[in-house]
Amino acid sequence: TSDIRVEQRTTGASVEGQPEYQVTVSNTCDCPQSKVMLLCYGLNSVTDVDPRAIKPVDAKLCAVAGGRPLSKGTPVKFKYAWKTPQDFPVVSSEIHC
Repeated sequence: TSDIRVEQRTTGASVEGQPEYQVTVSNTCDCPQSKVMLLCYGLNSVTDVDPRAIKPVDAKLCAVAGGRPLSKGTPVKFKYAWKTPQDFPVVSSEIHC
């Protein structure tokens, strides 16, 4: 899981008066990793978040890319808008070498 990086930045846009953030989830390992799970606490956003990129699976966890393998050099990106930035710590993943 230490090879999964989560980076976040503001886009400079605002949606319904809330700042918009872009999150990039990338794999720095040479081996693909699947079932990447992030702590997200329901993923708060005033706009719809692309469920193909990230989707809550319960009250705390979100699955990245529907659990599909995340390869080095092919990050998953999504945007959300909320009053404050959210943390998305990596909880788990499965490495396939």
